[in-house]
Amino acid sequence: MKSIEEKQRFVELRAKGLSFERIAEELKVSKPTLIKWSEELFHEVQEAQFYELENLLENYKLMRKQRFELYCKLLSSALAELESRAAAGKLQEVPTEKLLNMAEQLEKRVQQDTQQEMVSVTLGIGDFKIGTEKFLEAG
Repeated sequence: MKSIEEKQRFVELRAKGLSFERIAEELKVSKPTLIKWSEELFHEVQEAQFYELENLLENYKLMRKQRFELYCKLLSSALAELESRAAAGKLQEVPTEKLLNMAEQLEKRVQQDTQQEMVSVTLGIGDFKIGTEKFLEAG
């Protein structure tokens, strides 16, 4: 009889997407035993997969937020520098094409990161559908 710790480790490894072959090597357990455990612990593996995915999504949200904040700071700095150069009348002396391109790229990126998913809704009365679509913010 295999220990509870081995079964728990099996659930963790399956939740991370490891194959039966890799888990068999790590736990020193036969593949037929792992297949049996897979059936026996199906719901536990599913729950662990859910939490694994939830953690990945949360990490992505944090990274996305940090990236967005950085883009906003960079855009703000680029626009402040451009304004400073314009106010000092130095736009002719200093090549601003790169600064303008950077500001434009950062602005596009900020717009892209702030776009909300939209849901299309068709309004209807009974069986009669109106061709107008309204868009509502998802979430």
